[in-house]
Amino acid sequence: MRKIFVYIIFCLNILLPVNNGEPYIEYKVNKSYSPIKISGNQIIIDGILNESVWDSLYVIKGLEQAEPILNGEPSENTDIKICYDDEFLYVGVFLYNDINKISYKKGSDDDFIGVFDSKSDYFIIELDTYHDHQTSYAFAVNSSGVIADYMIYDDGYIDDNWGAQWESSVKIAENGWGIEYSIPFKNLRLNAGNNLTWGINIIRYIKNFNEYISWVVIPTEKIGVVSKYGHLINLNI
Repeated sequence: MRKIFVYIIFCLNILLPVNNGEPYIEYKVNKSYSPIKISGNQIIIDGILNESVWDSLYVIKGLEQAEPILNGEPSENTDIKICYDDEFLYVGVFLYNDINKISYKKGSDDDFIGVFDSKSDYFIIELDTYHDHQTSYAFAVNSSGVIADYMIYDDGYIDDNWGAQWESSVKIAENGWGIEYSIPFKNLRLNAGNNLTWGINIIRYIKNFNEYISWVVIPTEKIGVVSKYGHLINLNI
C-alpha cells in the first residue's frame, strides 16, 4: 500500500510541477511590468501620446503571435506603456501599421461579436486585480474608437453584461494608430495597499493578417484564461 501511495505522489509531482502557486510559471519568464505612479492631471485622453510622462515610461516587451503561428514574431510592432495615479490606471498604446491596411468597423459599444470579432483591428487589456487567477476585467478598443468591456470569472467564463465607466480615445497617425485609456479604480474590485501584484494580459488583433498577438502566449490545450496572465508589479494604491 505504501508503494502505491508513493507512486501516486510521484506521478502528481510530474503532472503538477512546483511553481509557488503561480500557474504556468514556465511561460511567464520576463512577463512582469512595473508601472510608474504619477501625480494627477498629466494625461489628456485624446489618443495622442504626446504628454511628457509617456516618454519616461518603459515599453512592455515580449509580445508574440498566438495565431496563426504560435510564438511567432508579430507582423507589426505594438508599443504599450502603463502608469497610474490615485484614481486611474492609464494605458498608452501605439499600434504600428500601414494605415491603408487598418480595418475599421463602426457600431454600438459592447457589440463585440458585431464590431470586433474578426471584423476590425482591435486591442484588449485584461486585468486580474486580485491576482487570484480566476477573475479579470477586460477593456477593448477598436480602430474606429468603439469600446467593449467584459468580465472573466472562474478562469474562463465570460460575462459580457458586466460594464464599467471608463474613457478611451483613438487617433490615426501616418504609421499606425494610437489609443489612450483611463480606467477608474472605483470601477474595479481590488485591494488597497503597497507593492501589490495584478495579473495582466494584452491582446492585439490585426484583421489584414487574421493575426492574434499577445503578451503571454500559452498553448490553447492548457486550460484557463486568467491563470495565463503576466504581472503588473509594485502597485501602490
